[in-house]
Amino acid sequence: MKNIFFFLLFLSQSIIVFGQMIEKPFVYGETGGFVSNGENAPFWLYSNQFGVFNNNKNCLYARVLMGTEENREKKFEVNYGMDLYGIRDKSNNLQFNQLYATFRAFCIIFKGGLYRQVYGNQTSELSSGSVLFSSNARPYPKVSLGIDKYTFVPFTKGYVEIKGEVTHGWAENENRWVRDSYIHYKYVNIRFGGKKPLHFNYGYHHALQWGGVSSTLGRQPSSLKDFVYLFFAKNPPGANVVQSESFNQVGNHMGSRQYGLDYDFKNKTVGLYYQTIFEDKSGSKFISPQGDGLYGLTFKNNDETAHLKEVVLEFTKTTYQSGPIELVWVTDVPIPFWNPKAGNDNYFNNYIYQSWTYKGNTIGTPFITSPAINEKDSNIVTNNRVLAFYFAGLYEYNHLQCELKYSYSINKGTYSVPIGEKGQHSMMFKVGRDIPSLKDLHVQLCVGWDKGAFLGNSFALGVCAKKKF
Repeated sequence: MKNIFFFLLFLSQSIIVFGQMIEKPFVYGETGGFVSNGENAPFWLYSNQFGVFNNNKNCLYARVLMGTEENREKKFEVNYGMDLYGIRDKSNNLQFNQLYATFRAFCIIFKGGLYRQVYGNQTSELSSGSVLFSSNARPYPKVSLGIDKYTFVPFTKGYVEIKGEVTHGWAENENRWVRDSYIHYKYVNIRFGGKKPLHFNYGYHHALQWGGVSSTLGRQPSSLKDFVYLFFAKNPPGANVVQSESFNQVGNHMGSRQYGLDYDFKNKTVGLYYQTIFEDKSGSKFISPQGDGLYGLTFKNNDETAHLKEVVLEFTKTTYQSGPIELVWVTDVPIPFWNPKAGNDNYFNNYIYQSWTYKGNTIGTPFITSPAINEKDSNIVTNNRVLAFYFAGLYEYNHLQCELKYSYSINKGTYSVPIGEKGQHSMMFKVGRDIPSLKDLHVQLCVGWDKGAFLGNSFALGVCAKKKF
């Protein structure tokens, strides 16, 4: 009886402590849809939407979002969230786009579940997204530990800040050559400048698909000991790997070096950034000799009275990929593979783990075409040699919030299956307004437009309403 008393006392105190860590929950409701006159919806209506929508021409949806908001003034904090969508189109479905819990102690945060995450040194939500990990794909189940916001490093007099994270996730099995595989992602970013107006940042990002069981190659290195080697992009000793893996590293490794420079004027900030992309050692140098990657320029107006709030200009290049290819036959696998020393990095594709995608969408930049767009029953990326010019802007006037996204891409397919040079214009314009007579109600109108030889021509109108309860 005494033990039960102490247990109940401990439990009650724990509930009180955790209750103090958790903020009051919020609830949002949202509903909307769009209709298109083309065969598919315009590109920017479904891209960078965390995999919520596909490219079906017509769509209706309803959404319930609930959870708690961060309060960084607390030393300890517990948060949770749920984001449920009901989609009605050709593939009617109900999906949890987010379902997660987090615990933070000082600057260190632990997360688990399905949660939206974007990595990279691009500074604006208007960006087309990080070259390696954007907002294009649906969140996959994962756990992570790290410092997710820049934090000052002790003994540097406030001039050096750092952030970083390590995640472990579980890949899907549908339409996959390897079942029960894992997704590893880690990054570290360091920023110099402190309270000075000029800041420089550098980041190293590493992604890895590993483990699992291949239907043709058997079980891949999957133990914790194997992972320790894979974490540092080293081959596990004694691992039973195919010939082609011995030339490079076991697993599907991808990486990005990222550089950024920004300057704070009195009420404005101007930033420059560059993100490399590589799939093997040939492209992993500090400055990529082939020039592939994401180049960005941002302008932010911090004056609340200003109408023009943000402008983003970006250029994405993924055409070189260490140069053209030389086909080599691997003796212990009944398929040919491309010799990595001869080029054709074949971004986001891998002959064992298939592709850097989740639920049919590329996890990285949306300009590398998602299989869900043109390869419905496959996870192979068929267009990864791309030149893309991108512009986005945010403008506010008389309680109206206006957002514009426009891109022009030149799509070349892959080295092994070229498609020539197919140009594509894509645009989205949104205008929204809060309705004062209906508390916390926001309505939004949207226009989407595509024209080109790659995705075709399409025009769409959309509407949505959001309300906080």
